[in-house]
Amino acid sequence: MLNNSGINMQKLDEKNLESVVQENQILKHVMNIRDLYDFLEILINNILKEEIIDGIAISLISDKSDAIIIEKCKYHEKYSGMEKVHEGNKISLNNAKDFFAESFLKNETLIINEKDNTKNYDDLHRYSRWDLKYEVYIPMSIDEDKIGVICVYSLNSEITNQSINIVKTNFLFFFNHIKNLIEHHHLKQKKKEVDEILKKNKKVLTLANKITNLTSLSLMYKILLTEIIEIFNFDIAAIFINSNDFLYYIEGMSKNEEKTIKAFKNYDFYFKSVRGYKAKVEDGATGNTFLSNNSFYFKDLLKILHLPMAEKDRTGLE
Repeated sequence: MLNNSGINMQKLDEKNLESVVQENQILKHVMNIRDLYDFLEILINNILKEEIIDGIAISLISDKSDAIIIEKCKYHEKYSGMEKVHEGNKISLNNAKDFFAESFLKNETLIINEKDNTKNYDDLHRYSRWDLKYEVYIPMSIDEDKIGVICVYSLNSEITNQSINIVKTNFLFFFNHIKNLIEHHHLKQKKKEVDEILKKNKKVLTLANKITNLTSLSLMYKILLTEIIEIFNFDIAAIFINSNDFLYYIEGMSKNEEKTIKAFKNYDFYFKSVRGYKAKVEDGATGNTFLSNNSFYFKDLLKILHLPMAEKDRTGLE
């Protein structure tokens, strides 16, 4: 016969067993995930259970191991419109002015607080207009085996060592699985790139044939912009050419639609008056694109108009 103490222990053991079974089922489900982005989504959501962490960006090693790429972000709702802008950003491992690159190369955790914004680092332009209290860059590594860097930030609180260790525990537990997913992802990306190149090659070759025999630069720019608008379905396209570290506004064009033509007139007038962008990150996204050799895709401009940005970018968008 069991006494009360024995009955309580039995209930406790049953509860623990149920918890273990549930955890094993979750673990089995996670380990069966074969898509890198699906897995990163689960990893990010788990890390964001830490209340003091308000946002996260995960960068992973590129297929050529010469860069790390921001593959997945989840930001505070205030900045959520920038997630798709940052995703896909390639950070060269030759870039000494980027916290992601520094953390990866040194294999060290970097803790950046709001007082560190005097440093001339590219990340300060990625997040400097945001009201962040703390940023932490954590290398995803076991000894010298490195696969990426996780950046977490807080708007209001210091990110403690305990929270940093929780982030590390989350990815270290699945380290080998993440490595396998990265390799599989690189193979899929290569196939996708080949397919896209084949699809666009005909249009690009047609464009090349049109401009090969042209002697007028102005006409060449016009044809190039016309084809870009048609191929990529943009409303407005513009060309900026670098000269002495200034990106001069050379030519612009829009779709032949009343609303778009009106918007382009304002855009064209503004950039002819300011002449273009300084080839500096802080002068706007165009300078940032030129210097980093990264493309920035703003899927929905309305979602980012409320965010802090360079004056030229805001005026150009408005």
